[in-house]
Amino acid sequence: MALKATKLSNGGSIPPMENKEEPKENLSLNDLLQNQVCHEFDNERLYLSMALWCEENGYIETAAFFSGHSLEERQHGMDFINFMLKMKIRVEPPCPREVQRDFDDMKHLLEESVKREKETSKMISEIHKEAMKTNNLAITIANKYLQEQVEEEQLFESLLNLNNLCNGSKIDFEMEVSKIKAKDKYKIGTL
Repeated sequence: MALKATKLSNGGSIPPMENKEEPKENLSLNDLLQNQVCHEFDNERLYLSMALWCEENGYIETAAFFSGHSLEERQHGMDFINFMLKMKIRVEPPCPREVQRDFDDMKHLLEESVKREKETSKMISEIHKEAMKTNNLAITIANKYLQEQVEEEQLFESLLNLNNLCNGSKIDFEMEVSKIKAKDKYKIGTL
């Protein structure tokens, strides 16, 4: 299946997810926000894909974790959509792009999730930077999600570290994930 770019209202386009090009420098704030909407919904689908892989490979607790995280990513996308609507910015419906479905092992899956969270942080930083330059209210949503991204990156890096510490023991890793899921907030390394 050939991947297609998402068309934007200003005539620009968003490349397919697999395109590893750096973001274009001169994107408008509206384009950055639209890109973020698409990215959040791609995250929703990616984490659902990871949940399915976990379920199929006997990582039941981890599957539930990624399933919940998938729903959280959808809410992030909706937050960006609602912000854009309140600001009278035209929103294009997020165009589903192909997401990774197969992973070599749990370590590979977790490495991909860490990479994805870092990409998300970078994109939100770009929104923040552009909003600061233009003194735009988008700084409010960027600030909210920049703070959350610190926690998200810490969480996913901690999962990767836990997997490495468990040295391939599915039972030990699943027990650690169940402890993380039981917490109200996914803060690792805090009292």
